[in-house]
Amino acid sequence: MSNTVSCAFIHFTIALGVNYIMTGNRLAGSAAALDAPAINTAAFYLHEQF
Repeated sequence: MSNTVSCAFIHFTIALGVNYIMTGNRLAGSAAALDAPAINTAAFYLHEQF
């Protein structure tokens, strides 16, 4: 579980940074960065369970 949390933190941080650089707006960058990392985190957790 700690591996999943660590992976999620890194993924969210990178996604937020990239989207902020692309949009120049923290709010838009945050909103755009939340969907893919959330799905990938859930998929990673399920992958680690099986």
